[in-house]
Amino acid sequence: MTTYSEYIELSPHYESVVDRESETRYPDLWQEYIVHEDMVQALEKICRSIRNQQKDDRRSFWIHGAYGTGKSYAGIVLKHLFEDSIQAIEFFFERKSKLSSLSKDFLSIRKRGNFLVVWETGCTGVRNGLQLMFKMEVKIREQLRAVFGERAYYGKTSLIQAVQEKMNDPLFNWENIFRDPSYGLTEDYDSLDDLREQVSQGSLNECTRLARIFLDKGIALMNSVDMFEAWLEEVIEGNGLSETGIVFIWDEFTEFV
Repeated sequence: MTTYSEYIELSPHYESVVDRESETRYPDLWQEYIVHEDMVQALEKICRSIRNQQKDDRRSFWIHGAYGTGKSYAGIVLKHLFEDSIQAIEFFFERKSKLSSLSKDFLSIRKRGNFLVVWETGCTGVRNGLQLMFKMEVKIREQLRAVFGERAYYGKTSLIQAVQEKMNDPLFNWENIFRDPSYGLTEDYDSLDDLREQVSQGSLNECTRLARIFLDKGIALMNSVDMFEAWLEEVIEGNGLSETGIVFIWDEFTEFV
């Protein structure tokens, strides 16, 4: 009697539901992705958008579909294509014949340098454009710190302005923040007024230090779209990403839409 096992063999790394946790069990899961026509079209449009050679080429993309159709898996693949080594990406393209026509184009983009890839899952609590912008800012700052460490550049002008505004915000209990031993502010400043004075003078060192405290607390610093856009341009240039950029991948975003 013939059985299915004679025709079908499941990968030992098979995942019934693929998400970011799947990669903790099998880091190379993305290399086993089965390319379909939708993915080919998506990568074509993404390449066109990054090259930005024609009017309206630069745009964001929404991958949609019913539950279990592979949206998260596709996002994971795109994440790796933008941040893994050139060798790993070449190996991926070599084994995916449907993407052969895009291999040269995409690799030429990647060879410009490294992209900063930011991943977020779910949009609980994000109900309007301002909250969306805040969430993106916090995630970008987290990834800047994760990738560049102490070398991360968080922006100067907008950072200073935002911190100065928050130093005057009565909603923050600055006395408690100043005395919190985990931040070590009392070790370096004689008083809260001393710290305030440094911030009011626009000291980048103090403003950057407070920005990291806001980051630890999950508090965003941007308060307008124009300010957010200006900040993005500044951190892209300041972190050597001018030839590449920031790729923000937001999984399970439909609730906001």
